[in-house]
Order: sequence, then structure tokens, then C-alpha cells
Amino acid sequence: MDQNLQLLQEKQFTPLGETKPVQVDVRFIAATNRNLEEMVRQGIFREDLYYRLFVIPITIPPLSQRKEDIPFLITHFLEAFGQKYKLYKTLDKEVIQFFIDYEWKGNVRELQNTIERLVLTSSTKHIELKDLPDKLVMSTGKPTGSVAKTLNLKHEVEQFEKQMIIQALETSSTMKEASKKLGVDASTITRKVQKYNINIAKLQFLL
Repeated sequence: MDQNLQLLQEKQFTPLGETKPVQVDVRFIAATNRNLEEMVRQGIFREDLYYRLFVIPITIPPLSQRKEDIPFLITHFLEAFGQKYKLYKTLDKEVIQFFIDYEWKGNVRELQNTIERLVLTSSTKHIELKDLPDKLVMSTGKPTGSVAKTLNLKHEVEQFEKQMIIQALETSSTMKEASKKLGVDASTITRKVQKYNINIAKLQFLL
């Protein structure tokens, strides 16, 4: 039996250069999104290791199969990131419903990252459907209900322009530096910042 299997099964190991095993009091928790049983059948995962790990299996369904958890997770992440960044935001009920209906292929981590991004980039305290990233909305493949109402050429162009300006400001120390990155005059950036109600103080704080 090799050292790793000895540690898993006997809770002991032999230090390098020693001959007497040392007993340890540890518990092992292993997590994966792979089908280990199938991998064992294919011969690409060690069978002896599999059966030493497979003691108390716990299967956690993907977020798409436990949508009832999403509102509670949203509340938790909003509170956590509000305290972390001192930016306290709320979500419109239509946004919450959109999140409940969304597939979330990246599971809880994707939802967490999305909430954090909205807390940091939204210029308003109350986040509505129009504030969601275009990539997130369009990934559904079929805008419906209130989402469809917000989709028009002028709105999309303005949202794209706003996000470009925010990204330039987030990675710049001055308005002049941001204007150079975007290839426009500083006066144009100033005018656009006012038009889109972009919080310059918050962005500079994040640099």
C-alpha cells in the first residue's frame, strides 16, 4: 500500500527517512463535478482510491435544479458585497425573476460573480433589468417580457458606450488618461459621464 492510500485508510503515514508510522487524526472531504464511477470503469481513475474516498457520498444538485434557493442566495450576496465594498444595492423584482429563470451553468459561483459585478458597476442603488450586462441578457437566446421592451438599437448603443467609459475609467487614474484610451477629448468623456450618471468617485476608489 502506498503512502497516500495508507493515509486515507489507516490514518497514518511514515515520514520520509523514518521507519515508524505516525498516527494522525484527520478527516478528508473530496469534491468533484466529474463522474468518478464512470471514470473508474474507463480506467482513467484509480479504483482503489475511489473506494477509499467513497464513504459518505453527498450529491449537490446544480443551481438550475434548486431555483428556490436563488432568492436567498441573492439576498446573502447583496449583503456580503454591500458590507465589503460599502455599496448597498437592491434588485428589482423583475431582475430577481430573471435570475430565477436563468440557467446558471456556472452554478452558485456564476451567480455570486454576477451579483458582485452588478454591485460594483451599477450606477444606481436599485438595479433594474436595463442595468444587467448585455451578455447575460442575450445569452438566454430569447428576450421575453420586460427584457424585450428594453431592447432597441439606441439603448444597446448607449449601454455599450457606457460600459466602455466605465472600463476606461476603472483602469485610469485621470479623466485625460481615460479619454486617450477611448480616442476622444476629455470634454467628451466629462459630458458622457454626466449623461450616464457615472459615479466617478466610486470608480476612482476602486482603482
